[in-house]
Amino acid sequence: MTKQQLEYFLSAAEFCNLSKAAAYHYVSIPTFTRHINDLEEELSTKLFVRTNRGLVITEAGALFHPVARRTLDLMYDYNDLILERELMVGNPLDRFVIGYYPFGQMFVHFTQLIDRYLSVWIKKPCSLRCVRTGQMTRMVLEGTLDVGAVSKPQIEKHGDAFESRLFFRSRCVLLVDKDHELASRDNISIAELKENYADYSLYLPVEGRLENLKDHKIQDKEDIREICRHYLDLLPELAAESIDARRNRKHRMIIGTSDLMRPEIQNKHIIEIENGCVTNEVRLFWRKDNDSESIRRFKEALDFADIK
Repeated sequence: MTKQQLEYFLSAAEFCNLSKAAAYHYVSIPTFTRHINDLEEELSTKLFVRTNRGLVITEAGALFHPVARRTLDLMYDYNDLILERELMVGNPLDRFVIGYYPFGQMFVHFTQLIDRYLSVWIKKPCSLRCVRTGQMTRMVLEGTLDVGAVSKPQIEKHGDAFESRLFFRSRCVLLVDKDHELASRDNISIAELKENYADYSLYLPVEGRLENLKDHKIQDKEDIREICRHYLDLLPELAAESIDARRNRKHRMIIGTSDLMRPEIQNKHIIEIENGCVTNEVRLFWRKDNDSESIRRFKEALDFADIK
């Protein structure tokens, strides 16, 4: 199992399209497919199924997705360590590195930004790095990443240490199982959620620092906002169902973004929440004291791309 195979796997899972994933890595489709096939052979399972609409991740692939991400994180951490201790043989490529959390379609948005503007303006290779939860601001402060992408509250914790631009805004949606009574609906209001589904819990992962949000009841619009403000940094491993202590299925709903495309929710029905101001915001950010030529060109590229 190689670093390249893991990167190819995560790209395929994000794009859900073989040609787009191969094009991002600047390799041919047969080369990309060979690496995925080699990984499947090593794991003795099928990770993707090809359909007329693109790639569909299998149950085995969905189980492997968080494992691949954690393994790749460890590989990146090791690379940083040998760089820091000057143990790397040869000179590393001078690249402009953008960090991202693997949620929603952010990977796709970044690749489009790089393809259209950044590589030309910055005049050096631009690369993306998947970052583990909660590490983004620290890595930008330390200079491991040139630019990061997080929600606004994550930046505000550091005062005026960062500059930022609004990069991506997404409405929030409700996700339910395909056999749920709401599966025939395309939209729902906050008032209806309060009135008819107040006994349902929102599914959130177990994290100590966010324990107060676990199994949070839907009460009002501010509850939705509170969850959405944290959502971008949760990277939840969404479950198809949940069983309580008595082996009864618990009623759960999932709040997500309208652009969420994670393999764990492929069997969910998506319902638009009728409130345009309930949104998630992602910001590109960089150190305020970073006056390098690359950052100057990066800001020029954002102006050219009309990113606010």
